Amino acid sequence: TQETTQETTQETTQETTQETLSTKDLIIQEIRKNVNVTRNALADTTGVSVNAVKQHIAKLKKDGVLIRIGSTKSGYWEIKTTQETQKKLSSRDIIIQNVKNNPKITKEQLANIAEISSNAVKQHIAKLKKDGILIRIGSTKAGHWKIADKKSNL
Repeated sequence: TQETTQETTQETTQETTQETLSTKDLIIQEIRKNVNVTRNALADTTGVSVNAVKQHIAKLKKDGVLIRIGSTKSGYWEIKTTQETQKKLSSRDIIIQNVKNNPKITKEQLANIAEISSNAVKQHIAKLKKDGILIRIGSTKAGHWKIADKKSNL
């Protein structure tokens, strides 16, 4: 039963992490399309509650990814560039974000971007693969990375 509990906890943590990442990514994507987008519109687009959107926005603001310029009603959102925000993201999140942006990215490129050693990148990738989040399609040289769909991990 301890093994089952551990597996269930790991699966739940993995699902929650992926849902959080994907919801944040959707919020950022929608804000890029429309800097004046409302929380209600973000809730409709992402499929989560307005309160969940509020929490995600608060986290993105805390992480320095989002800044609100002006007032609540007449202001707009500004998204900080990747270089400015990466210092606040974990190495794991930097790897996931960059693999999403460039599936053919190399481990050496990830090491440079994340400012960690190539061995550290290898360890993160091994853990992401073990957790079912990251998949390698094809060979080492000619292949590419894929972020697993959250539905396929259920």
